[in-house]
Amino acid sequence: MNKLFIVLLAVCLVSVNAFVKRDAPAGGATEQNYLEKIQKDLKGFSDQLGAQVQKAFDPETLKKGFEDVVKKAGEFSDQVKNAFDNNKPAKAA
Repeated sequence: MNKLFIVLLAVCLVSVNAFVKRDAPAGGATEQNYLEKIQKDLKGFSDQLGAQVQKAFDPETLKKGFEDVVKKAGEFSDQVKNAFDNNKPAKAA
């Protein structure tokens, strides 16, 4: 009984192995295409990242951003000063 079971198991394993190999894609060409696709994706990602970094650290953009911050801070301090000046009690004469 055990020998029959082992032979049946071996036949099933051989059948499954043949079925899996039949459905598997060819290794050489597909693997090469897969590697080329990864290489193209990485190149596109690095180009996009480089453009974003270059845009973010553009001197003119940094200068404009800094000027905007200074301008907004000046406007805020003027508003605070005006608010305190408007809330002062009138001086008695």
